[in-house]
Amino acid sequence: MSSGYLFSVKTASGVQWNPGHRHGDKPNLYVKIYQDGEQIHRTQTVSRTIEPRWEGDLFTLSSTTTGAVISVKLLHDATLSMLGDPCLGTAQIRLDELLGLCPADGSGKELHLVGAEGAQKGQPTGVLYVGVERISQGQLKSMTEEAHTSITNLSVGSAEVLVKTGDLTADTSSLPGVEPLVSSLKTVLEKLDIIVKLGDQLSQIHPYASTAWKILTLVYEEGTDEKASQLVDTMVEVYSFVEDVDFLPAKIKPLENVIQLIVKQTVECAIFIREYVSHGFSGRLQRDTLSNTGQKIDGLSQALRELKASFDHSLAVQSVFFSAKTVNTVESLAQAEKLKSLNPLTMDASSRSECLAGTRQDIVSCVTEWLLTTSGNSNILWLYGPPGSGKSTISTTISEYFRDLHRLGAFLFFDRNSTAAGSSPGSIICTLAHQLAESDARIRAAVCDAIAADAACVTAPLLSRFRQLLLNPLLKVAGEDQDRGPTVIVLDALDECGDPTSRQALVSLIVNEFHNLPSAFRILITSRPDSDIASPFSQKSHIAPMSLDVTSDSTKADIVAYLRFNMQSICNNKHLDPDWPGDPAIETLAAYSGGLFIWVVTACKFIGGFDPREQLATILASGVADDLDELYTVALRSSGDWRNETFASTARAVLGAIVLSKRPLIDSALDELLGFPRGRAAQVLGYLRCVVQWNPGSSAKILHTSFADYITDPQRSGEKPWFCDAQAQSKTLALGCLRVLSSQLRFNICNIEDSHIPTWEISDYSYRVVNFISRELEYASFFWANHLWEAGGSDDEILVQLKEFIRDKFLYWLEVLCMKFKVSLAKSSLQFVDQTYIKADDPFRDFLRDAIRFLTVFNDPINRNPAHIYISALGFTPRKSLIRKQFESRFPSKLHFTGSSGDHWISLLNVLDGHFDWVSSVAFAPDGETIASGGAQDARVVIWFAGDRDRNILGGVKEIDAGGVNAVAFLPNGHGVVAGTGTPLLFAHLTAKTVAEAGPPIIEANYEIDLSGLGIELPETEPDKEPEPEVKGGFYLWDLKTGTLVTGRFGDGDIIAIAVSPDSQHIATGSYDGVVRLWCLDTYSLVHSFSGHTSWVLSVAISPDGQLLASSSSDGTLRVWDLETNSKFAGPIYGENGPIISVCFSPDSKYIAFAFQHGGGIRVWNCETAVIRTLTTDLALSIAISSDGTRIAGGGDRTVQIWDFDTGALVAGPFEGHTALVVSVAFSPDNRRLVTGSEDHSVRVWDAEIGTTQPSGQFPGHLSGVQCVSYSPDGQYIASTSLDKPVHVWDSTTGALIAGPISMVFGVLSLAFACEGEQIVCGSLGGKILTWNFKTGAVVKISDGYTDTTTSVAIVTFSPEADVILSGVGKALSIWDSNTGALLYMPNPRHTADIVCVSYSSSGRHIASGSMDSTVRVWNIKAPDGVTCNVLNHPDFVRSVVFSPDEGKRLATACDDDTGTLVGGPFFVHRDWVLSLAYSPDAKQLACGLDDGTIKLLDSESGAVLAGPFEGHVAQVSSVAFAPTGTQVVSGSWDSTIRVWNLHTESVPDGWELDPRFQDGWMLDSASSLIMWIPPWIRKTLLMPRNSLLMSSEGKTTLDLVHFVHGKDWQKCFDTSNLD
Repeated sequence: MSSGYLFSVKTASGVQWNPGHRHGDKPNLYVKIYQDGEQIHRTQTVSRTIEPRWEGDLFTLSSTTTGAVISVKLLHDATLSMLGDPCLGTAQIRLDELLGLCPADGSGKELHLVGAEGAQKGQPTGVLYVGVERISQGQLKSMTEEAHTSITNLSVGSAEVLVKTGDLTADTSSLPGVEPLVSSLKTVLEKLDIIVKLGDQLSQIHPYASTAWKILTLVYEEGTDEKASQLVDTMVEVYSFVEDVDFLPAKIKPLENVIQLIVKQTVECAIFIREYVSHGFSGRLQRDTLSNTGQKIDGLSQALRELKASFDHSLAVQSVFFSAKTVNTVESLAQAEKLKSLNPLTMDASSRSECLAGTRQDIVSCVTEWLLTTSGNSNILWLYGPPGSGKSTISTTISEYFRDLHRLGAFLFFDRNSTAAGSSPGSIICTLAHQLAESDARIRAAVCDAIAADAACVTAPLLSRFRQLLLNPLLKVAGEDQDRGPTVIVLDALDECGDPTSRQALVSLIVNEFHNLPSAFRILITSRPDSDIASPFSQKSHIAPMSLDVTSDSTKADIVAYLRFNMQSICNNKHLDPDWPGDPAIETLAAYSGGLFIWVVTACKFIGGFDPREQLATILASGVADDLDELYTVALRSSGDWRNETFASTARAVLGAIVLSKRPLIDSALDELLGFPRGRAAQVLGYLRCVVQWNPGSSAKILHTSFADYITDPQRSGEKPWFCDAQAQSKTLALGCLRVLSSQLRFNICNIEDSHIPTWEISDYSYRVVNFISRELEYASFFWANHLWEAGGSDDEILVQLKEFIRDKFLYWLEVLCMKFKVSLAKSSLQFVDQTYIKADDPFRDFLRDAIRFLTVFNDPINRNPAHIYISALGFTPRKSLIRKQFESRFPSKLHFTGSSGDHWISLLNVLDGHFDWVSSVAFAPDGETIASGGAQDARVVIWFAGDRDRNILGGVKEIDAGGVNAVAFLPNGHGVVAGTGTPLLFAHLTAKTVAEAGPPIIEANYEIDLSGLGIELPETEPDKEPEPEVKGGFYLWDLKTGTLVTGRFGDGDIIAIAVSPDSQHIATGSYDGVVRLWCLDTYSLVHSFSGHTSWVLSVAISPDGQLLASSSSDGTLRVWDLETNSKFAGPIYGENGPIISVCFSPDSKYIAFAFQHGGGIRVWNCETAVIRTLTTDLALSIAISSDGTRIAGGGDRTVQIWDFDTGALVAGPFEGHTALVVSVAFSPDNRRLVTGSEDHSVRVWDAEIGTTQPSGQFPGHLSGVQCVSYSPDGQYIASTSLDKPVHVWDSTTGALIAGPISMVFGVLSLAFACEGEQIVCGSLGGKILTWNFKTGAVVKISDGYTDTTTSVAIVTFSPEADVILSGVGKALSIWDSNTGALLYMPNPRHTADIVCVSYSSSGRHIASGSMDSTVRVWNIKAPDGVTCNVLNHPDFVRSVVFSPDEGKRLATACDDDTGTLVGGPFFVHRDWVLSLAYSPDAKQLACGLDDGTIKLLDSESGAVLAGPFEGHVAQVSSVAFAPTGTQVVSGSWDSTIRVWNLHTESVPDGWELDPRFQDGWMLDSASSLIMWIPPWIRKTLLMPRNSLLMSSEGKTTLDLVHFVHGKDWQKCFDTSNLD
């Protein structure tokens, strides 16, 4: 049996908050609580504080064991972040331990939080105070008694705690006052029984009376208690009007509406009583703990009394209804705005018909009874039947029935001939959430809370969207309002939601996830029994099937009743004989129908035409029995004079437009699209009412989809004058769309006034869209390409109008799409035209592809606000772009830029930033639009949309719990993405060692030594860390459509590489143990293990024909395995340059390409002849072959290149932009794009067909990340160095290169000026040290380094007098004579890991070194008693140490726990890493170089931020230095650039703010307004307002904003002389 516990979250303290520039100054905090890994509670968010208090946040949990593990997470609500809410700390404890620790006074237990991600991982981050206590029987009794008192006194809020049901039960079987209540209930049932038995005489009342009778009968049979007596007594009083069956009909008819309201209210009372006595959808204990029962009973009773008074006095009554689930909550403007973001589908039910009163009662009653009562574990009723059987009419009737009862949560209906009716599963979830929110205040609040917690949930993958917008809010509401009773959701015509492929994800979600919804939410789904729906539905117990039998007697009787009613209406309207048409005719028509209501509806519409007698005779004589085609033929033939060509051509065009249109069109829109005079379509539609549903001014729709099949099928209607040739009619519609676009599009069509805000924040957005974009223009903007495609091949008439539209109105068209959030349609439409409609030699193709490139690159600003189509996108379009040339003259007042990158499009399409560390693997999905990337260190799989989605993250982040992600791959069938995980693979680890020697890479643990003796104040020593748990790898598989984790961490051992078989049935993995394994994806079982490699398996590939498996290893061999026999096919094939790092097959499976790490080069092995050829000797760490087999791409040292696969000639690239090694590449399926992943943490998408990139090397500058920068003592020069070897010396005033580049040794990473300003000491990889006089060129070698290592770096600096050099190489600190190179002294003890930073105090007395062993060692080298040393322990890797210039009175350090430490610190400077520190000359300021590419200035005493962040770099700031004047700071970055920042700048160039901020490419001002969006290839070289200098090998870009207009002036960019 479970036990209950009362859990409380109280407060938090000591929260470590380092927001950087991406978050606010103070966090918005909330807590998630998990029980055995499953989330059970989420607190409210407490905004803008680091000391949150959650007052009264109590909830209950139940557990069968006290050994349950309770986990808590403290998170920051980053509403605008697309990467999710950052976790600031986590803690875990067993329930029994927590119970034992919690004090009796209820003050709570402190749980110490530790970081869970980023650099804070494993570090203390604060304290959370929680409380827990067992709910004893005494407490349970007390809570029950409290609830009793609350109900008895009809008060609200006495019992505040809701105890969750389960095994916590209270005995309420013996309660007083039951007998009188049962007697009263019996009286009500007797009265209802009379009403029910009247049946047809009270057809409007009967359904509700029947429902109330059934529910109350269940309650009567089960029994209740005295607490419901007040309500039942009121019901007895109200039903006194039911005196006897003879008197009743005469009395009821005049006031039937009032009685209907009484009976409806009775249904609500019955539901409440049932829920109250626990015979409904909730648990038994609830009736004893509900705090607002009295309020609900009062409301229900008062509503009944008001209705009874209206009946007694024969008064008309307004709709009076009290719902037991009603909450007095008013929708706020904030909630309304949040709900707008759901962008729901429009569901206009105004033209949908309900069942005729008195018909379909059997099926309606059966469905309503099922929806209102519990039914085992089923929560979905699937009503299925053949086309035309009346499913939609029944669903509409059911919806209206529950709407009248205030219990309709949502009603969605689909139409396969209308794209607007929702074929997108994601849109359906958003629409469900929106309708449910609109139906109920509690649900509205819960959905808005979900959006506030994660604004990206509205565009998240299907499963995440379902859980965040539906499941979690509904679970919350069900828990808070347990007696609410059922809420009904109706989904009609699921078979018309797209096609089987497009609705697969929705069907899967219904089958696999909808059973998790609270039982009170009842779902009705109708559809045809199509196999893609019937098969999965029939296998799930939570879906109850119900067949709609068209042959049943009740169906026949309903059809007769429907015919009799409609014939009577026709008779009255046409003044026919009262007995017309007679029962025989009606019976004949009913027999003809074959049980299909659509046949009957069409027949009635036809008969009700000009001469009903003649029309009826035509049908009876035409042999249309059970034949819809013949009925349609007869109806159309009689609808007008088809011999008149004017009528025939007009009617045919109108019918064709209605049938082929992608959404219903009003008659005026039809006129515009078909080129008719206004009113012509309405005139013709008046003749076609027998087959078209239409009223003037409304949309025209066919009565049933069967008519569309008939009129477009040449076998069924081809010889008829109304036959619609779909291809010819599509051409007419395509031309009509292009004509409308050309005539109605204009600049700023919606009169947007402000460019600073996103479209969705425009206050009167809906008004502008409705009033400025006509229906025909919206339709044409969306669907012109659809009709073009359906019209068939290229057509000259269409081509002329198409070219005119795109060349003249392209940008204006994008405005409409932006305002309707449909920009993605533009690219797909133009790509269709490019690929299928334009001839290869047509010059227009170049213009079209330029437009596609424009859309791809500027997707973000085009989506954000129509104004930025012009002021951002067109402004930054390359000067020689055809789009710019075409439209530039119309927009003279825009920004202008100068720089080397402004003439042509470059290959870089997009930069995707979503990883916190280096990207190990990338892959394109078969759809060509989805990208997956894996992070080796941040343990993330990120799913991206390649170019048409704001912020690009499609599915957020998949976190894994097994080391890092070393490899990702998509299943070739497009259904899933798989990730291989384990110990992160670093390229520095790769050698040709054997497995026995190597094993998985091991990162050395921190080690501390405690010494004392230095006379300065020290920061507190952090406690020892607990050892990290052993990393276990495996592979994960996610469903790509829903985001569902199919299998988590399956397999054993660390996985480095994965490959998927072409049939998506198997996965091959390579691991650190040297074994290649083949897994079956159906059973997740091991098929075979392939042994032979003697070291790590770095890459695996399966041939496209599925027969071979290739693997490469750090043992320097390639092996090929036969998958049919699971044996060796070939190998070992030995390489010649160390580890073979990447392997792939050619598309024809004949060749295997493989790449080496050391020495570079790609070789190709012929599988048939075993001949090896060299393709290139260029470095390639990852390779991929295009799907046509003509090209091979390789990523290397910051660049990507593409070679001809046959000749090895370079055909594209090198593509430059990455600032570190490119370790993964992949072609898109169409071979037009390339995606790459790099150690610089970014994913980049490239145009594989453009051979140019950002020019580098044309200007002086570094080609790789800048490692160190330094000012000369006189401030005239700046020295810099990078991994690409050269040392540069720059003029600090002009930026001119004074000396260098000089490549003295390999990899100079550290340098410093001597005091005289000409000597520079340089430290390099391998430990080499030398000095260089940059004016004379003289070089003095200090140290040759060490032969036993090539990875240690010499970190160097001069003493104040420059007579000695201090160096750190490996773990050793050394002091050298700067003139002779003699080693003077090696201080001991040594560090236990590599030294990464050193500093010499200006007094010459102290030296300091920081190390990867998490310590700083400070030596007094001039102490009277000899050299002394003190160790300063740090929580993590020490990045920087620097003495203050005031003779070294202070020491500042930076380490990987996000801190900068001073005397008086630590100061938390930044969320992640502080990489570099520098003191100002007066020692009052400290400059910090940060890993997010920014610089901050701190007060050296208090740590307060004085200035910054200074934004401009696009990668980590590795080094900072103050100018001797203290007025400037120089910074060097991994983006390979050097920037000089003016600290006291007061004048700002026109149009600029002093310190603009950047977010996702947007330049923002201090008010976070959208100023402009800057393309990724310009951001790196853009000169910022504070920058006096920027040194880059790619040159620099300057913006001329003199004529730039934005904000409320943005419209001035347009030259009004171009007005159409």
